[in-house]
Amino acid sequence: MPLFGPPNTEELKRKRDVKGLIEALSYKENAEVRKQAAKALGEIGDSQAVEPLIAALKDEARLYAAKALGEIGDPRAVDPLIAALKVESQWTREAAAEALGKIGDPRAVKPLIATAINRDEEWGWVCEAAARALVQIGAPAVEPLIAALKDENKDTRLCAAKALGLIGDSRALEPLIAALEDKDGEVQQAAICVLEKLQNPRAVEAVKECQRRRENGSGHDSGEPGGINFGQVLVKCQRCGAVGLHLGAGIYLFRQPVLTCHDRGTDCNFQSASQLSVLQEMGGEQKMLEAIRGMLVRSPGFLETNSNARELLALVDRRLTNLR
Repeated sequence: MPLFGPPNTEELKRKRDVKGLIEALSYKENAEVRKQAAKALGEIGDSQAVEPLIAALKDEARLYAAKALGEIGDPRAVDPLIAALKVESQWTREAAAEALGKIGDPRAVKPLIATAINRDEEWGWVCEAAARALVQIGAPAVEPLIAALKDENKDTRLCAAKALGLIGDSRALEPLIAALEDKDGEVQQAAICVLEKLQNPRAVEAVKECQRRRENGSGHDSGEPGGINFGQVLVKCQRCGAVGLHLGAGIYLFRQPVLTCHDRGTDCNFQSASQLSVLQEMGGEQKMLEAIRGMLVRSPGFLETNSNARELLALVDRRLTNLR
């Protein structure tokens, strides 16, 4: 450490001076020095830095400390990073979720699910980071996610089904088939989407049977046509304007994972590129809107009793008028 002035973190990093960077992490006079020291320690990846970086999660350098702990990947950081999922800074919450995904410890699964489905979370990208982390944890997350398919909270079950689909572990086959009997239509739809992609004969037959029951009116659904939660479609689409309307409707129609839209005009953030290809295959916005309109008007009783569906139909009609 220099006698005068702040530590030179770049020089310390170049020399891979872990001890010097740990000391710089405690340099009280300048928060920027502490941030750069944390960043450098993450890039070096030495486990000696884990405890000092955990301590830095309570400092102004917490964002850089969380990222560094993810790069090092030491399981000692799991519990402190779980706690960091609830700090005030949205950037730190996002970094903590990403770090937990990189470490890959199953202890993080339940807290990450809670973060992914948190409806009070103002910043959508924090929820998305948590969802990505669940998938990144992969095989160690499978058993906790299977258990989450039986949770009382519908959003937890929905998140678990989607994550299991993206992980693609064969242990999830029977639990996902069981989820076809879920009392909530959205969870059913997520399970159907996942099972169809598996192309497993057992899964294909289970999906066909579920669809037969729903067509005959004997299966559980959300009480809405096709098991679609139009309230959610409406809220998400309104945030994105007319373009968001047809994107959201199309995704629900074709049983794709839920679109996450932020309050950014027509800026939509998709969870997977496959959703875009589905929309393109539809042959344009007008055809897609006509499809969603047709499904709504074929259910007059539902329209009479559901104000969200009526408002969605009005939005569709206004957009179709503009297109024609």
